[in-house]
Amino acid sequence: MKIIELYVTEEDDGSGVDALSLVENPATHYKWEIFEDETECNGECQLTQHFSDKGEELQYFFSNTEGFKVENLTPEEFYTIQSNPKLIDTGDGLNGEVVRYYYAVDIGLGPTLIKESRKLCRQLIRKDLVYRDTDLAQLSAELSADGESYKLVPRTRGTTVDLKTYKSGKFCRHLLKKIVWKIPQGVSTEEFVSKIPKRAKTAISSNIGEGRPTVELQPGRGGISEYKIYMNSQDGAIGLLEGLVVYSSPKALFEGEPDATAICEIEFEGVRGFIGGIPENENYFNEDVKVIHGVKMEEFESYDDYPKAASDAACKVLRWRDEHGDEVQGMGRIGWTRANQLCSKSPISEETIARMASFARHRKNAEISEEYKGTPWKDKGYVAWLGWGDTAGIEWAQRKLKQIQEELTKRYEYRMGCVQGYLDKGYGEEESRMKCYEEQYPWTDQYPDNVLPLSQNFADELNYEVTTVVMEPNRYIARRDEIGEIYYVFFSEDTIKKMARKFFKQDRHKSFNYEHSGLKLNGGYVYESWIVDDPEMDKATKMGFKVNKGTWMATIKWDNKQMFEKYVLSNKTTGISLEGNFLSRPGNLNSTNMEKIGELDGLPIFDNAEEARKYGLEKYGCVGVHQHRPGEFMPCEAHDVLINVTNSLYNNDDEVFIDEIKTIINNFYKSQK
Repeated sequence: MKIIELYVTEEDDGSGVDALSLVENPATHYKWEIFEDETECNGECQLTQHFSDKGEELQYFFSNTEGFKVENLTPEEFYTIQSNPKLIDTGDGLNGEVVRYYYAVDIGLGPTLIKESRKLCRQLIRKDLVYRDTDLAQLSAELSADGESYKLVPRTRGTTVDLKTYKSGKFCRHLLKKIVWKIPQGVSTEEFVSKIPKRAKTAISSNIGEGRPTVELQPGRGGISEYKIYMNSQDGAIGLLEGLVVYSSPKALFEGEPDATAICEIEFEGVRGFIGGIPENENYFNEDVKVIHGVKMEEFESYDDYPKAASDAACKVLRWRDEHGDEVQGMGRIGWTRANQLCSKSPISEETIARMASFARHRKNAEISEEYKGTPWKDKGYVAWLGWGDTAGIEWAQRKLKQIQEELTKRYEYRMGCVQGYLDKGYGEEESRMKCYEEQYPWTDQYPDNVLPLSQNFADELNYEVTTVVMEPNRYIARRDEIGEIYYVFFSEDTIKKMARKFFKQDRHKSFNYEHSGLKLNGGYVYESWIVDDPEMDKATKMGFKVNKGTWMATIKWDNKQMFEKYVLSNKTTGISLEGNFLSRPGNLNSTNMEKIGELDGLPIFDNAEEARKYGLEKYGCVGVHQHRPGEFMPCEAHDVLINVTNSLYNNDDEVFIDEIKTIINNFYKSQK
């Protein structure tokens, strides 16, 4: 099992917390407290139980399960992004020039990073490094490592990765631009190269050569993003704007993007057209784009009238998984979630219907492959096809999506006619739009997201603030790497202190989003932050939290009432998850050599609270202690919690949870042979 320590440094401006994400299942397992007035609750606050009924962490199994082994991360298991611009490279000094490269978004394709950006692109952008040809060739070679079920960079079968020419694969919005310096007279190539900055932003504005360097595009395919190459091959679009295809009409939009869930009319440089998404805020576009009007599928609309055959197919796949375990593959977390929804006849949203409809592109998997005729559960493509509703469900989704899109078009046409009607009566454009929204949505809690004002001042009985755990030291959090392998990350007490300091130093205290998506939540700010020093005496304990020394606590105030009600009071989110850029290094589990004086239910008893507390933290990942008799202490804040963490496993990702159970069982049986 891989254990990785995440950390930040004071010197590296690129590492640290970028934003706090409001999530339904925080990795800390702590849910926030919502207060109604300014007074402290003196220990009487209602604290939501933060232990899942599936149990806690995997600490117990690390040392108490046969066949289960903990392994440190080795550098060879992941690619390494290295930059050595100060070393001589082939071609340096040719024609009196030195050329290096940096990673950037292509011209006219919008923000540098978007929520769909691949992990490799995010890493290259955030590192902001200057590369030699040799550095890029070395990284390309490492990224060419493929397995049977994955590719680190998507590409045609049998080809190798070439970052300079093909970037990070199909649909990539980025490219490698050239930085070209003229070597000054009297300066050797070696001396000049030794002065090249490592950071791209510094290098572009440097004065080490004859004047500032020039930034140029590579010749040929390397000078255009793969996204533009793809778009140039498409028909039916009237233009491309910052990564979005612009269509001539809503009909053309839905023909070009069959799974689109919105209609938005825009105007750019005097030309009007339609895109398949609603801009999130006024800073969405880099260019001067006017948003005329837009409608989108609503979150509160859901449907459960899909055919019984779709439910039966999904249930079949779930039974196969129960019966055949690891032999049943072909779907990730989203796919298994979809199968569970369909099998249980749960209502599904319009967005989910659009995803089901788009799955029709995998229709080739509707039949069982010849080699798996006797064991259909081993056919990955067929498993996925059934899990997404089989032919009956996917064809239903296509028909339903067409109906929804037709209704969306009618709503758009109605609103445009409504707006024009108010304009004719002398109302202003914004006032006309709001009046039409009020006609269609008589209850304000049903307004689409893009209608709500970005900020609003208010005064009522609620204080509109939450206090929560931001991060707890040495808590092991399950994650997956680029090839789907499970590993665990944790933050040390020292790292958490540095993160908290840099969070405010870099002015991140107003940066919030929803579930690590591109949806920014405005109107909130952290106004109180502290590191727990003495858990027994700390303010957090008085509020009802039971946390360890070194825990980062924060209180967030919301000046946006609608945002608070929609994402906090509604229980749509319950806690905080960190989003940022962190350095990593192999981590080790601390050995626990504490003397036990007895056992209860097969679990350890200690003669002092401190040893019991440390043992619980390091072995089980739980906090606090409890007593059954005077002078005898057991780990965890209650006995039922201790039983939970030793009998079960917990992870936010159900798929990870299932995989870990399977790993433990398989390794146990192997050890018995």
